[in-house]
Amino acid sequence: MSTRLCCVPRRCLLHPRAHHRRARTIAARDAIALSGGPFFPVKLGRLDGLSSSASNVASKLLQPTNTLNQLVAIFRANGLAMFDMVALSEAHSVGLAHCSKFSDHLYRYKPPAQPMDPTLNEKYAAFLKEKCPDGGPDMMVLMDQATPALFDNQYYRNLQDGGGLLASDELLYTDNRTRPLVNSWAARTDAFNRALPTPSSSSAASGSSPAARATSASSATSSTDRGMDRRLVIGLLRALSFVTGLMANRL
Repeated sequence: MSTRLCCVPRRCLLHPRAHHRRARTIAARDAIALSGGPFFPVKLGRLDGLSSSASNVASKLLQPTNTLNQLVAIFRANGLAMFDMVALSEAHSVGLAHCSKFSDHLYRYKPPAQPMDPTLNEKYAAFLKEKCPDGGPDMMVLMDQATPALFDNQYYRNLQDGGGLLASDELLYTDNRTRPLVNSWAARTDAFNRALPTPSSSSAASGSSPAARATSASSATSSTDRGMDRRLVIGLLRALSFVTGLMANRL
């Protein structure tokens, strides 16, 4: 794959780490396609950061206890709308979560009168309590019990049934602002497949500054791009296989 580099005299701004970020972006996109989701072009490149501090990270990370207003604010700060937030939440269709990330959902919702979130499906809640007894070890549970190794719209159907593992997941259905999107994508796979590429193209670098990667305007659609850094793709597929194995063992 030929790549134009954005350079200034005696210095090229495409750091080796940028190659890794590009590879991860492409590998994640390909893993989505290989696990049943849509294939779509992704824009490569980003604006170089001028500083990096651990103290700046916490406020930018999503938490399972965030309110919908907090989630929306974090996404908007990154140039993404509520539509994008609901689409990107589909990432929870594959993977696992530690009990500690959702135990308050089960045991400390509004104590003492209402310890469990009433929006949870009772059968699903009983299953989770069996896997994650209060005060027990911090085990892991599949995010999606129905199709754990498939990137599909089952995630949205789970929300309709009170099966959102994280409290922040279930908010997407219980809040009237996001429920129509959940219902639409739960009903039609094709509608969701068309929606997913939208946020992926919103976060690429832009601007004419030398700090903007020259690759920001290019789309990774070629067969060369799709095969880039195959080790990362294989790693993601192994993770999917691991999830499938856990499901077989009735996690």
